Amino acid sequence: MNKWTISIFLVLVSTWVPVWAVKVNTLFEVDVSVASQAPDARAEAIREGFHDVLIKLAGNQNVNKNKVLRSSLDKSDYYVQEYSYSAPTVSSATYNLHIKYSEQDIRRLLRKAGVTAWGENRPLLLVWLAMVNDKHDVEILGGENGNDVVVKVKRFGQRFGVPLIFPVMDMTDMQKISSDNVTSISVQELKDASKRYEPEALLIGTLEHDGEIYSGHWSLVWGDKAWDWNLEGDSREKLLSDVMDNVSQVLSRRADIKSKAELSQN
Repeated sequence: MNKWTISIFLVLVSTWVPVWAVKVNTLFEVDVSVASQAPDARAEAIREGFHDVLIKLAGNQNVNKNKVLRSSLDKSDYYVQEYSYSAPTVSSATYNLHIKYSEQDIRRLLRKAGVTAWGENRPLLLVWLAMVNDKHDVEILGGENGNDVVVKVKRFGQRFGVPLIFPVMDMTDMQKISSDNVTSISVQELKDASKRYEPEALLIGTLEHDGEIYSGHWSLVWGDKAWDWNLEGDSREKLLSDVMDNVSQVLSRRADIKSKAELSQN
Protein backbone atom coordinates (compact mmCIF):
# COMPACT_ATOMS: atom_id res chain seq x y z
CA MET A 1 0.00 0.00 0.00
CA ASN A 2 1.59 3.31 -1.05
CA LYS A 3 1.65 6.47 1.05
CA TRP A 4 -1.20 8.10 -0.86
CA THR A 5 -3.46 5.07 -0.33
CA ILE A 6 -2.63 4.99 3.38
CA SER A 7 -3.36 8.71 3.70
CA ILE A 8 -6.73 8.39 1.99
CA PHE A 9 -7.65 5.41 4.21
CA LEU A 10 -6.77 7.35 7.36
CA VAL A 11 -8.80 10.36 6.26
CA LEU A 12 -11.84 8.14 5.63
CA VAL A 13 -11.48 6.44 9.01
CA SER A 14 -11.06 9.74 10.83
CA THR A 15 -14.35 11.01 9.41
CA TRP A 16 -16.41 8.40 11.19
CA VAL A 17 -14.43 7.28 14.24
CA PRO A 18 -15.29 9.73 17.06
CA VAL A 19 -13.30 10.80 20.08
CA TRP A 20 -13.28 8.29 22.95
CA ALA A 21 -13.99 10.20 26.12
CA VAL A 22 -14.84 7.88 29.02
CA LYS A 23 -12.14 5.83 30.72
CA VAL A 24 -13.44 2.58 32.19
CA ASN A 25 -10.81 1.72 34.80
CA THR A 26 -12.54 -1.32 36.31
CA LEU A 27 -12.22 -3.71 33.38
CA PHE A 28 -10.34 -6.26 35.48
CA GLU A 29 -12.54 -5.95 38.58
CA VAL A 30 -15.99 -7.35 39.43
CA ASP A 31 -18.40 -7.52 42.35
CA VAL A 32 -20.28 -10.77 42.88
CA SER A 33 -22.96 -11.50 45.49
CA VAL A 34 -22.31 -14.68 47.48
CA ALA A 35 -24.35 -16.37 50.19
CA SER A 36 -21.32 -17.14 52.35
CA GLN A 37 -17.53 -17.02 52.51
CA ALA A 38 -17.29 -20.77 51.96
CA PRO A 39 -14.58 -21.90 49.47
CA ASP A 40 -17.12 -23.47 47.08
CA ALA A 41 -19.15 -20.24 46.90
CA ARG A 42 -15.99 -18.21 46.37
CA ALA A 43 -14.75 -20.55 43.61
CA GLU A 44 -18.04 -20.26 41.72
CA ALA A 45 -18.01 -16.46 42.11
CA ILE A 46 -14.43 -16.27 40.83
CA ARG A 47 -15.40 -18.26 37.75
CA GLU A 48 -18.47 -16.09 37.16
CA GLY A 49 -16.48 -12.90 37.64
CA PHE A 50 -13.70 -14.10 35.34
CA HIS A 51 -16.26 -14.77 32.61
CA ASP A 52 -17.63 -11.22 33.05
CA VAL A 53 -14.13 -9.75 32.76
CA LEU A 54 -13.59 -11.63 29.48
CA ILE A 55 -16.94 -10.30 28.21
CA LYS A 56 -15.95 -6.71 29.04
CA LEU A 57 -12.64 -7.08 27.24
CA ALA A 58 -13.84 -9.01 24.19
CA GLY A 59 -17.13 -7.10 23.81
CA ASN A 60 -19.05 -10.34 23.27
CA GLN A 61 -21.10 -12.41 25.71
CA ASN A 62 -20.36 -15.57 23.69
CA VAL A 63 -16.66 -15.25 24.38
CA ASN A 64 -16.63 -18.72 25.99
CA LYS A 65 -17.15 -20.25 22.52
CA ASN A 66 -13.44 -19.63 21.99
CA LYS A 67 -11.75 -22.94 22.91
CA VAL A 68 -8.79 -21.32 24.67
CA LEU A 69 -10.98 -19.02 26.75
CA ARG A 70 -13.48 -21.75 27.53
CA SER A 71 -10.75 -23.98 28.95
CA SER A 72 -9.38 -21.07 30.99
CA LEU A 73 -12.67 -20.76 32.90
CA ASP A 74 -11.82 -23.94 34.79
CA LYS A 75 -8.59 -22.29 35.97
CA SER A 76 -10.06 -18.88 36.71
CA ASP A 77 -8.57 -18.78 40.22
CA TYR A 78 -5.11 -18.59 38.61
CA TYR A 79 -5.98 -15.13 37.26
CA VAL A 80 -7.08 -13.68 40.62
CA GLN A 81 -4.80 -10.95 41.93
CA GLU A 82 -6.75 -10.17 45.10
CA TYR A 83 -10.24 -10.38 46.59
CA SER A 84 -12.14 -9.03 49.58
CA TYR A 85 -15.57 -9.37 51.19
CA SER A 86 -18.08 -6.76 52.30
CA ALA A 87 -20.29 -7.86 55.16
CA PRO A 88 -24.08 -8.25 54.71
CA THR A 89 -26.15 -5.14 55.34
CA VAL A 90 -29.63 -4.50 56.68
CA SER A 91 -30.98 -4.43 53.12
CA SER A 92 -29.05 -7.49 51.90
CA ALA A 93 -28.38 -10.88 53.44
CA THR A 94 -25.57 -11.71 51.02
CA TYR A 95 -21.89 -10.85 51.03
CA ASN A 96 -20.31 -8.80 48.26
CA LEU A 97 -17.15 -10.38 46.92
CA HIS A 98 -14.89 -7.88 45.16
CA ILE A 99 -12.40 -9.60 42.86
CA LYS A 100 -9.48 -8.06 41.02
CA TYR A 101 -7.90 -10.13 38.27
CA SER A 102 -4.38 -9.89 36.86
CA GLU A 103 -4.36 -7.58 33.85
CA GLN A 104 -1.02 -8.89 32.59
CA ASP A 105 -2.08 -12.56 32.72
CA ILE A 106 -5.46 -11.93 31.10
CA ARG A 107 -3.98 -9.89 28.26
CA ARG A 108 -1.53 -12.72 27.65
CA LEU A 109 -4.44 -15.18 27.60
CA LEU A 110 -6.38 -13.09 25.08
CA ARG A 111 -3.36 -12.91 22.77
CA LYS A 112 -3.02 -16.69 22.97
CA ALA A 113 -6.72 -17.05 22.15
CA GLY A 114 -6.44 -14.65 19.21
CA VAL A 115 -9.01 -12.29 20.73
CA THR A 116 -8.60 -8.53 20.41
CA ALA A 117 -8.99 -6.76 23.76
CA TRP A 118 -11.24 -3.70 23.75
CA GLY A 119 -9.41 -0.84 25.46
CA GLU A 120 -10.49 1.15 28.50
CA ASN A 121 -11.37 4.35 26.58
CA ARG A 122 -14.99 3.92 25.51
CA PRO A 123 -17.78 6.12 24.12
CA LEU A 124 -20.49 7.47 26.41
CA LEU A 125 -24.00 6.38 25.38
CA LEU A 126 -27.20 8.27 26.16
CA VAL A 127 -30.16 5.87 26.39
CA TRP A 128 -33.57 6.98 25.15
CA LEU A 129 -35.86 4.12 26.23
CA ALA A 130 -39.65 3.97 25.89
CA MET A 131 -41.68 1.46 27.93
CA VAL A 132 -44.96 0.31 26.37
CA ASN A 133 -47.46 -1.31 28.76
CA ASP A 134 -50.32 -3.71 27.95
CA LYS A 135 -52.65 -0.74 27.44
CA HIS A 136 -50.21 0.68 24.88
CA ASP A 137 -49.38 3.64 27.10
CA VAL A 138 -45.82 4.83 26.48
CA GLU A 139 -43.40 6.25 29.04
CA ILE A 140 -39.89 7.55 28.41
CA LEU A 141 -37.69 6.33 31.23
CA GLY A 142 -35.50 8.87 33.00
CA GLY A 143 -32.40 8.18 35.00
CA GLU A 144 -33.70 9.81 38.15
CA ASN A 145 -36.93 7.90 38.76
CA GLY A 146 -35.36 4.68 40.06
CA ASN A 147 -37.26 2.50 37.59
CA ASP A 148 -36.28 -1.17 37.78
CA VAL A 149 -35.67 -1.31 34.03
CA VAL A 150 -33.23 1.59 34.24
CA VAL A 151 -31.37 -0.21 37.03
CA LYS A 152 -31.15 -3.39 34.92
CA VAL A 153 -29.95 -1.54 31.81
CA LYS A 154 -27.22 0.15 33.83
CA ARG A 155 -26.25 -3.21 35.34
CA PHE A 156 -25.90 -4.78 31.89
CA GLY A 157 -23.95 -1.75 30.76
CA GLN A 158 -21.51 -2.37 33.60
CA ARG A 159 -21.29 -6.05 32.72
CA PHE A 160 -20.22 -5.23 29.18
CA GLY A 161 -18.11 -2.26 30.21
CA VAL A 162 -20.29 0.17 28.27
CA PRO A 163 -20.61 3.59 29.96
CA LEU A 164 -24.14 4.92 29.63
CA ILE A 165 -26.49 7.50 31.07
CA PHE A 166 -30.21 8.23 30.87
CA PRO A 167 -31.87 11.62 30.30
CA VAL A 168 -33.29 13.18 33.47
CA MET A 169 -36.64 13.77 31.71
CA ASP A 170 -37.17 17.16 33.32
CA MET A 171 -39.17 19.98 31.75
CA THR A 172 -36.37 20.75 29.29
CA ASP A 173 -36.39 17.18 27.96
CA MET A 174 -40.18 16.88 27.93
CA GLN A 175 -40.53 20.10 25.94
CA LYS A 176 -38.20 18.77 23.25
CA ILE A 177 -39.03 15.06 23.13
CA SER A 178 -42.27 13.10 22.99
CA SER A 179 -42.78 9.35 23.24
CA ASP A 180 -43.40 9.30 19.47
CA ASN A 181 -39.87 10.62 18.91
CA VAL A 182 -38.48 7.58 20.71
CA THR A 183 -40.79 4.87 19.35
CA SER A 184 -40.36 6.14 15.77
CA ILE A 185 -36.59 6.74 16.33
CA SER A 186 -36.62 10.37 15.25
CA VAL A 187 -32.85 10.64 15.11
CA GLN A 188 -32.44 14.36 14.46
CA GLU A 189 -34.88 15.42 17.20
CA LEU A 190 -33.21 13.04 19.66
CA LYS A 191 -29.75 14.29 18.69
CA ASP A 192 -30.83 17.88 19.27
CA ALA A 193 -32.32 17.07 22.68
CA SER A 194 -29.21 15.08 23.62
CA LYS A 195 -26.72 17.92 23.19
CA ARG A 196 -27.05 19.01 26.83
CA TYR A 197 -25.69 15.61 27.94
CA GLU A 198 -22.75 15.60 25.49
CA PRO A 199 -22.88 11.87 24.67
CA GLU A 200 -20.83 10.33 21.88
CA ALA A 201 -23.60 7.99 20.76
CA LEU A 202 -27.30 7.35 21.30
CA LEU A 203 -29.00 4.07 22.15
CA ILE A 204 -32.70 4.34 21.30
CA GLY A 205 -35.15 1.57 22.07
CA THR A 206 -38.59 0.37 23.03
CA LEU A 207 -39.53 -2.37 25.47
CA GLU A 208 -42.90 -4.10 25.19
CA HIS A 209 -44.44 -7.08 26.97
CA ASP A 210 -47.42 -8.94 25.52
CA GLY A 211 -47.75 -11.44 28.36
CA GLU A 212 -45.50 -14.09 26.81
CA ILE A 213 -42.44 -12.40 25.38
CA TYR A 214 -40.59 -9.12 25.65
CA SER A 215 -39.80 -7.36 22.40
CA GLY A 216 -38.46 -4.10 21.10
CA HIS A 217 -36.79 -2.23 18.29
CA TRP A 218 -33.39 -0.76 19.12
CA SER A 219 -31.02 1.53 17.30
CA LEU A 220 -27.44 2.55 18.06
CA VAL A 221 -26.68 5.93 16.49
CA TRP A 222 -23.07 7.01 16.33
CA GLY A 223 -22.21 10.03 14.20
CA ASP A 224 -23.80 9.53 10.80
CA LYS A 225 -24.07 5.75 11.17
CA ALA A 226 -26.77 3.60 12.74
CA TRP A 227 -27.24 -0.07 13.62
CA ASP A 228 -30.74 -1.48 14.14
CA TRP A 229 -32.05 -4.60 15.86
CA ASN A 230 -35.50 -6.11 16.35
CA LEU A 231 -35.14 -8.27 19.45
CA GLU A 232 -37.32 -10.44 21.64
CA GLY A 233 -36.85 -12.73 24.60
CA ASP A 234 -38.78 -14.74 27.13
CA SER A 235 -37.55 -12.43 29.89
CA ARG A 236 -36.71 -8.78 30.22
CA GLU A 237 -33.21 -9.68 31.36
CA LYS A 238 -32.57 -11.80 28.26
CA LEU A 239 -33.68 -9.03 25.91
CA LEU A 240 -31.64 -6.32 27.66
CA SER A 241 -28.59 -8.57 27.77
CA ASP A 242 -28.88 -9.18 24.01
CA VAL A 243 -29.21 -5.43 23.40
CA MET A 244 -25.99 -4.65 25.25
CA ASP A 245 -24.22 -7.59 23.62
CA ASN A 246 -25.07 -6.23 20.15
CA VAL A 247 -24.01 -2.73 21.18
CA SER A 248 -20.70 -3.83 22.69
CA GLN A 249 -19.85 -5.91 19.61
CA VAL A 250 -20.33 -2.88 17.36
CA LEU A 251 -18.33 -0.58 19.64
CA SER A 252 -15.47 -3.03 20.17
CA ARG A 253 -15.13 -3.70 16.44
CA ARG A 254 -14.92 0.02 15.71
CA ALA A 255 -12.40 0.41 18.50
CA ASP A 256 -10.27 -2.23 16.80
CA ILE A 257 -10.48 -0.30 13.50
CA LYS A 258 -9.49 2.88 15.32
CA SER A 259 -6.48 1.16 16.92
CA LYS A 260 -5.29 -0.20 13.58
CA ALA A 261 -5.63 3.25 12.02
CA GLU A 262 -3.54 4.80 14.79
CA LEU A 263 -0.88 2.11 14.37
CA SER A 264 -0.72 2.86 10.62
CA GLN A 265 0.06 6.49 11.44
CA ASN A 266 3.09 5.53 13.55
